[in-house]
Amino acid sequence: MKKRSKIALILIIAAIVVVSALLYAAHDAGGPAPTPTPTPTPPGGQPIPNARIKSISFDKDEYYAGDTVVAMLEVENTGSTNITSERVVIRATCTRLDDPVANFALKFKSEEERTTTYPMEFSELIELGQTETLSAAFNIPAEVEVSGTRISLAGDYDVGVTLSVDGIIVDAKELTLTLH
Repeated sequence: MKKRSKIALILIIAAIVVVSALLYAAHDAGGPAPTPTPTPTPPGGQPIPNARIKSISFDKDEYYAGDTVVAMLEVENTGSTNITSERVVIRATCTRLDDPVANFALKFKSEEERTTTYPMEFSELIELGQTETLSAAFNIPAEVEVSGTRISLAGDYDVGVTLSVDGIIVDAKELTLTLH
């Protein structure tokens, strides 16, 4: 019985090491999502582009680990000039994994170690007062292999979406995503 306990403990420690390595490999040092700030037009200066995310939706109701996720952002030009340069940054932070051992190890990881960042550049013309849809696609792998052990990345993720226009952060939203 004592030998089985030692083997079980070794297996748990090995699983924690595997998940730790997996999450460290997916780590991105991009930092937390910045808070949007208003962008007023300075007196006598050039108009500053401004926009807001009217809505975000996914292209499917259900995703599986490994699927390409497409987030469709309805972006409204609320500024005083046309918009021609948009940047969308998606930060997917794992909050729960379906695998019980991997989920246990996840509790010992920092938010940065559980987060992957996907930056995307767009050059859509969004005229004054108009709304356009930007399709931002990203992929969370189905599983990872560490030291010969495969771990599914199915679970729950907090997804933060930040919109920048001409290099200025103008809006941010958060969603929850479950990968089966």
